[in-house]
Amino acid sequence: MKITNAEFKVIRFSNEDVITTSNFAGPLSGKTGLFYIPSSQYQGGALGGDYVAFNGTLGNYDGSAYRIDNPYGFYADTSDERSGLTAGGTIYIPELGITVPSTTMKPLAETAYDAFTYDNGTYYTNGVSYYDQYWQ
Repeated sequence: MKITNAEFKVIRFSNEDVITTSNFAGPLSGKTGLFYIPSSQYQGGALGGDYVAFNGTLGNYDGSAYRIDNPYGFYADTSDERSGLTAGGTIYIPELGITVPSTTMKPLAETAYDAFTYDNGTYYTNGVSYYDQYWQ
């Protein structure tokens, strides 16, 4: 994961030097994104296909993952859509009947993420966009 605008300080605490950072929330917290989760981890019932897509906001960062706040707009059977965003090339959009070039897909790949869930039903992501993960 790329850390941007990190602030690293050594502070005094009870006669000990303590290293702290200003990025407890995470540099991506508050940004919105498009998330893909395996259908088997989707918490809202049965939806078809291998992946379910939804929108949400990157929340607090716990050191390894961002919580996804306010998830909405769940839709199923998005394997082709997801593979187009991870391919770095063109993608055929069957609903529109068109093929879209990678220059159009880049901004989408920069704000699309894989998601997962723990047993409590909250969704999380590692914060690495499809662009960072697959296109570079």
